[in-house]
Amino acid sequence: MIPFDPESSVDLKRHVETIFANATLALFIMDEKQHCVYINGAAELMTGFFFEELRGRTLHDVIHHTKPDGSPYPLEECPIDQAFPKNLREQGEEVFVHRDGHFYPVSFTASPFYEEGRAVGTIIEVRDTTEERRATAERERLIRELELGRVRLQQVFTHAPAFIAVTRGTDHTFEMVNPAYQRMLTDRELVGRKMREALPELEGQGLFEMRDRVYTDGETVIQNEARILADLDQDGTPEEIFVNSVTQPLRDVDGEIDGVMTFAIDVSDQVRSRQLVEEQATELEAQTAELQNQARRMEEVGERLEETNRELKVRAEEAEAAERAAAAAAERLQVLADAGAVLGSSLDFASTLQELSKLIVPRLADWCFVEMPAADGSIVPVAVFHSDPKMLEFAWDALRRYPVDPMASVGTPEVIRTGQPSWLPDMPDELLRSAAKDEEHYRLLKMAGFRSHISVPLAIRERVIGVLSLVMADSGRSFTAGELPFVQELARRAALGVENSRLFEAERLACEAAERSGRRAGRLASLATALNEAITEEDVAIACIDHGAAAMGADSGSLALFRAAENEFEIVRSSYQESARRRWQRFPLDAGGPLSLAVSLGEPVL
Repeated sequence: MIPFDPESSVDLKRHVETIFANATLALFIMDEKQHCVYINGAAELMTGFFFEELRGRTLHDVIHHTKPDGSPYPLEECPIDQAFPKNLREQGEEVFVHRDGHFYPVSFTASPFYEEGRAVGTIIEVRDTTEERRATAERERLIRELELGRVRLQQVFTHAPAFIAVTRGTDHTFEMVNPAYQRMLTDRELVGRKMREALPELEGQGLFEMRDRVYTDGETVIQNEARILADLDQDGTPEEIFVNSVTQPLRDVDGEIDGVMTFAIDVSDQVRSRQLVEEQATELEAQTAELQNQARRMEEVGERLEETNRELKVRAEEAEAAERAAAAAAERLQVLADAGAVLGSSLDFASTLQELSKLIVPRLADWCFVEMPAADGSIVPVAVFHSDPKMLEFAWDALRRYPVDPMASVGTPEVIRTGQPSWLPDMPDELLRSAAKDEEHYRLLKMAGFRSHISVPLAIRERVIGVLSLVMADSGRSFTAGELPFVQELARRAALGVENSRLFEAERLACEAAERSGRRAGRLASLATALNEAITEEDVAIACIDHGAAAMGADSGSLALFRAAENEFEIVRSSYQESARRRWQRFPLDAGGPLSLAVSLGEPVL
């Protein structure tokens, strides 16, 4: 039992007051009469009242007396005030009245606290939720605006005179078509069907192949007066139409192509009119030549436009790549910042490393392992994490069944021996099979889904104290060489955290040992003083048993004198139970036991 220390109590009270004063939550403490006896700075800031204005008053009468509609709020209806008489913890949301008279929403928790099993007051924790409610209202407004924009876009899509169609996937399944496109093909069923199945008459006209190129290469194809043979009225005879069209790829939020959109205008009437004019104007060679020159110039313009489009596309792709790289760099910096906070939060390096692994997964990897060499030469997992609890349980079970082989030529043992990192952008099946100890082990490794991995040493002054391993699995991602320096920096910080924890633990143990030595020295000094002052056998026995047992940290002891004349022992002082003392008050030398053996051998017996 720890002895009471008034100075420590004062320190503890001062620490508690400091914590309350610096808490971000508003804290109110009420006595058993529900009168205010304490509020912290956050409470003063939230309510507008100073503590001296609330001391000894009922909190409800000052900041909770009126409802938002202006009607009085009876004390007996107040859930906060009911926590003490009901002896229950109350939580919820209410509206308080500020000193300046305005209302503001709050969330609260009111909890009775006890002394010697009796409720003696209530502690109330309050948080102003005004900004949260404003944020919720703003989010709902933005959602309404997005919905309005979507409706407007749908109206444009629906009423556009052009033909618009959107397909998804490599098989170009129709996702949506606008009414104009549907009318052009009468009532043919399109949505949900593959384009080749819905429009089989287009086979052989290059349209499917063109759409494949757009999806595969990501280029936009512009066609002017493209001739198409399509069975528009489904009478079995294809009709000839001419369209100006733009066919372009659609990308998802990650920039990957997942669909194709076509925007086309029927120019059949214009094309046929031009053809008629050309037939009637064959005699006008000059005009024809001029038209041909214009056509060539248009082609040159078209080529320049296509080149411009290609350049714009390249620049857009470069910008997207730069943006992705910047986002990845920012994420890494944030991870390092978060890791610093985690590593500095505790001196228990095992729990700290487990929290670090939770920070890494799934932001940087699908699996995280931290393994360290033990004193007996084995390699033990200190931290393992996967975002799926079932997979995490599976991993721990597999590690128990198949511990890491310290003599293995690859993986963690190799990194510990060499101090060099290991990076595998791809983990082929042959590697897993060579690492497996038997078929069951190989099956477990396959179930884990490992596909790419980085292992780096946790090193302090070129001494490897562990290994940090990150693994990609079910996400489908792979590590690149550019990620290795970042993981090494993360491991360096983790190693410093582990080393600091170990140094602190060693210092703590040394302090405890010094304290124990000091206490023992004091007790031995007391024993020496008592022996110096002893005059009779009884005084010596009292000093040896009472002071000696305390100095050695013993629970009990006894002092026996050997009476050579009677060839027997006599217990002159004992702290054992009375029944034992009476039974062994006198006993012969040959009775056996430690005392007999010590006298016979003439040396101590342990």
